Amino acid sequence: MRRSLAERGVIVMKESRVIARIAPTIGGSLDIAGLIIAIIKNGVRSISVGVRFEHAETASRLGSVAFLDSDEVDDFLNALNFIISCAADMAVRARDYTEVTFSTRDNLTVGFLQDGQTQQAMARLSAGHQFLGFRVTQLHTIRDSVIQANEYVSTRRAAWEPR
Repeated sequence: MRRSLAERGVIVMKESRVIARIAPTIGGSLDIAGLIIAIIKNGVRSISVGVRFEHAETASRLGSVAFLDSDEVDDFLNALNFIISCAADMAVRARDYTEVTFSTRDNLTVGFLQDGQTQQAMARLSAGHQFLGFRVTQLHTIRDSVIQANEYVSTRRAAWEPR
């Protein structure tokens, strides 16, 4: 999706719906949205659908955006389910500092860390940006929001197909 947005000399049409605004324990809010992009170049329309993660800019931080293309959603959800399960299993005993993360093609990284018996969920929207901290239970909200965003773009895609 990021490559589609960078093209010049084309018509770009976008539809977006924010599904969730998640308030982290560290950093500004994280919006998860369904995103449909139609690119028209030389009369040919191509459509991309997926999920947009956006960390709002604040007075002290730059914002950042990451995209999860529709072909990555299943892998992302499977990884997130594993991470959620892993966090639950690991929470019952103290551990040395441990991180469990998953990264996408667009450098969206999500996971958790545990130090002793303290756990912290985290997400980073692009390399070089700071991690946002969340309660581990908010990983469920992220997962459910990605599912809802993917369902939204799946139902709306037909409206963007050429007639």
